[in-house]
Amino acid sequence: TSSIFWMYAWSNSAMHHIFFPPRLQVVALQQNPDCLSAYVGYQLALYFFEKGRHSLAIRIADAIYKAEPHNLQSLTNLASLYRQAGDSQHADRLFRDLSPHMTVDRGFYMEWGTSAGSCGYYADAALLQAFSLADQGDYRPTDNEVAKRALAGLGVVFSNMLKGFNDPAILAALAALPVLEAQLHLDSTTSNHFARHAEHAKELGCATPSAGQAWEYFRDGVLASAHSGVSSEVLARVGDPGRLTFSQLEGLTRVRRP
Repeated sequence: TSSIFWMYAWSNSAMHHIFFPPRLQVVALQQNPDCLSAYVGYQLALYFFEKGRHSLAIRIADAIYKAEPHNLQSLTNLASLYRQAGDSQHADRLFRDLSPHMTVDRGFYMEWGTSAGSCGYYADAALLQAFSLADQGDYRPTDNEVAKRALAGLGVVFSNMLKGFNDPAILAALAALPVLEAQLHLDSTTSNHFARHAEHAKELGCATPSAGQAWEYFRDGVLASAHSGVSSEVLARVGDPGRLTFSQLEGLTRVRRP
């Protein structure tokens, strides 16, 4: 493990091309991929991805996933790189091909929802993003990072769905999102997303709901999205959308239902 660690360390230095050329790094990884942890390997893949070497980054992430096929973080990382490289279909297929009997986490559902949305599968994307926030989505609690990203992602999906037809329930849910996020700690990206969601809802004639209305609108919008045609692969994972509860998210947002 130490040799791969130092290979990674040198890859971040200005002299990495002298000591460990990228081609040798990939060869070493392919010959002995099990000695590279998923975390360190993904950092190496990200390094090359950010340098514009997308194919190399994806080959590294793919080698790690093949060495650890039961490590779902490796699968999620690989899918994320495919999506960011412009191949959302490949990313989406990675998630759909995974056995529905394998236990996954909130990050899995959130990234799958993002990939599905990039493919135009908006009903799937909405339900997956919502499930990443639901009490049933993981035995571990929802945290601020998941909440802000998934709610922002839902807003993107709702906005895209409204381009095709103006469903009142989905429009109301879009207007509810900025209310639900008001108590979260946001970064500039998610803050801008929520500002756009609020403006879009107002442009379509929906006023900002009260805190009490927001939860009802949110839930109704998720159900309306699901009823617009969710795939069998997503339903096999999520089950009946009507059973979903969001008590953990409620605690995070501090928006209480009436």
